[in-house]
Amino acid sequence: MATQVEIFGNVIAKMRETAPANQKNMQDYPSSLCFGDFYTRGGLDLKTRELLTLCIISTLGSCESQVKSHVLGNKNVGNDKETLLSAISHSLP
Repeated sequence: MATQVEIFGNVIAKMRETAPANQKNMQDYPSSLCFGDFYTRGGLDLKTRELLTLCIISTLGSCESQVKSHVLGNKNVGNDKETLLSAISHSLP
């Protein structure tokens, strides 16, 4: 949760609070697996991990809401607009 909040801010706690009881597990999954396991591994810093995530989901298609969230997440961890545009442009092919 700490890494997820560092990237996206307090919106994470609000999402967890407002999720229906039968959907809390859908909040737990990305928190524990993606942000609790993958994002906290060694080898890459948080800025690089978030930039890679943005590039990957940008190429998938039909992930517009996740792309928007990860653009903000990238800004929150220190990646600037020029870096994001360069990385996404590199991912286009």
